[in-house]
Amino acid sequence: MRRILQVAILIFSFVGAISAQNNQQYSLYFLNPGSFNPAATGVEENIILTGGIRNQWSALPGSPVSQHANVQFGAQPLAGGLGLYFEQNQLGLTRGSKVGLSYAYNYYIGNTGRLRLGTSLYWQNFSIDGSRIRTPDGTYNENIFDHEDNFLSSGLMQGNSLAADAGVYFISNAFEVGLSVNNVFESSRSINGLDLYEGRAYYVYVANSFEVGRHITFTPSVLLKTILSQSQLEGSVKFVYDDNIVFGGSFRGYNETSVDSVIPFVGYFFGSGLSLYYGYDIGISALQSVHGGSHELLIRYDLGKAVWKGKLPPIIYNQRYKR
Repeated sequence: MRRILQVAILIFSFVGAISAQNNQQYSLYFLNPGSFNPAATGVEENIILTGGIRNQWSALPGSPVSQHANVQFGAQPLAGGLGLYFEQNQLGLTRGSKVGLSYAYNYYIGNTGRLRLGTSLYWQNFSIDGSRIRTPDGTYNENIFDHEDNFLSSGLMQGNSLAADAGVYFISNAFEVGLSVNNVFESSRSINGLDLYEGRAYYVYVANSFEVGRHITFTPSVLLKTILSQSQLEGSVKFVYDDNIVFGGSFRGYNETSVDSVIPFVGYFFGSGLSLYYGYDIGISALQSVHGGSHELLIRYDLGKAVWKGKLPPIIYNQRYKR
């Protein structure tokens, strides 16, 4: 019995540990590249507030639910940008959360480009709610709550760790490309004597913007996510009409085993720096008949000013940051 319970906890912990890192699944990734690459922190110079929520596989009980919030801004006296962020993920009986600080250094290449080097350091927590576990041999009634297993607690079982990400990001005119590594030092944590190992995750991101006539900006982007033994690929196309109406779609997967969903999305810029976006994952994998799709909402507020100007950098125009 103990062996079975250990395996069950390990499975919960493995999935939750992935959620607690920066490699949480987000379909609107192209609106917030700093969430997976610290080198994109403060790339727009202004103070940017971003918050979002995602309900993945909404029809399944205990399905993953994620919330995130961050603030980032240019910090010219430090020759780069700074950011603060928080993320929380829940999956079944498990919960993961993290809070961290990120920094990116700007290296200007003429008047047309910036090469940015970034890093982030964050504290993360992973917990399992033992009060919701029921074992075959346990006793559960009004007077007694006992799993009949010394390995399991009837309360909250949790572990903490420190982790770091690193990345490089290049942006020039309408083009940008980035490479990042999450959990660089492969941090680990212990929960009730069970050591949880967390490996590295790698991201490659490419985007390019084009003007289509006088009213439309067209931006295709690609994100590759890999832990080397497994990979996933997403491609997106975003259209911005008259600088305030956003629409487009994404496709996740690249072969018969990785194809997962088609994701239409819409957004609107309300003026005064406020914009709102919504995406819906339409499943096309073998799980499509049971998971009910995934919903994602993101809100973004650009204060329109820099918090820490110092010496102003060269102006680099990039169409992606129009909205």
